[in-house]
Amino acid sequence: MSSVPDVVVIDDLDSFVKALNQWHTAKVATLQHMLTIPEGTTVEVPGEAPLSLSGDVKRAFNLGITLSLMELGELPFYTDGDGEAPAEGAGALDAVH
Repeated sequence: MSSVPDVVVIDDLDSFVKALNQWHTAKVATLQHMLTIPEGTTVEVPGEAPLSLSGDVKRAFNLGITLSLMELGELPFYTDGDGEAPAEGAGALDAVH
């Protein structure tokens, strides 16, 4: 896991929206990457025994990641800097299916 992120001082709405969009995009990309972890990869969490991502464990891991992506969903807004509004039904979860 990562350490505590640096604190960013935000003094206007545009900066907040940009920072939130960047944070969300990075989190979704990281989770989508985790769905590509190969079968049999060993995961080590401090204080726990190493665990191989294979069989039911891999399926459960992928389910947890997919549920995380569903919870993050799409941000309920877009900005002029994003270009046009996304098409109805299109979004970050399309890559999961």
